[in-house]
Amino acid sequence: MTSLLLSFDVEEFPALELGMFTDEDEAWRVGKEGLLQIATLLEGERVPATFFCTAEFVFKYPSCVRRLLAEGHEVALHGASHGHTYHLMPPEEAGNILRNAKDDVERLLGTHIAGFRGPRMSRPPYAVLHKCGFRYDSSLHPTYVPGRYNHLRAPRRVHTADGVLVMPVSVAPVLRLPFSWLWFRLLGIRYAKACAALTIRDSDFLHVYFHPWEFVSPPGVPGTVSQRMMLRHCGPQHLLRLREFIHWAKRRRLTPMTIRMHLGV
Repeated sequence: MTSLLLSFDVEEFPALELGMFTDEDEAWRVGKEGLLQIATLLEGERVPATFFCTAEFVFKYPSCVRRLLAEGHEVALHGASHGHTYHLMPPEEAGNILRNAKDDVERLLGTHIAGFRGPRMSRPPYAVLHKCGFRYDSSLHPTYVPGRYNHLRAPRRVHTADGVLVMPVSVAPVLRLPFSWLWFRLLGIRYAKACAALTIRDSDFLHVYFHPWEFVSPPGVPGTVSQRMMLRHCGPQHLLRLREFIHWAKRRRLTPMTIRMHLGV
């Protein structure tokens, strides 16, 4: 059996980072709107998914996150704040921040948090995550992203590091071509399907990730080339692409499930 693992990094729209506007409330609104649209789509398709939520988002919109749990999705931690860069922090500092965030979210939601994914795939050492009580980490995208990371030599399969299960995002074999969020939008659904078809030839899972804000039309008009590139094809039409991808995966007899279900933790 091959698992279809959809995961979403739940955070505010990165408007401040992109230099589009300074209205922080609007940035949060876009993140919330995208999350609700995703939840509605997945409910209609009967597809469980994993949502990596920042603690800030959980405390700002607890009812939205509780809806995810009620509908059978997994909620995992995306850090305390999306502005944190955990791999650059002293391990003790990162551990204290994440332990407190995990404990606070668990108390608020009344559920155990098993998984972690760092903002922009930034994580502390696996030993720190293990001490914080995380069962798995999904901060590994085994490809090369200029200016972010080079994980071309990292395993594409699930493996264990310092007591933590490492759940990679899927990339196509050999060339390690990425086909999640930005690449899914820019290179198109045919490209994503082709990479996915190659991936499931030698893997028991297909794991792709997105951000809820990608499914909302951007507020304002991006001016720079980098802004336009980052936001190209965002909006309601992206929901249609995701629905088409889900239908394609089901025709291939992939079984939708959460990461926690797939790992059995």
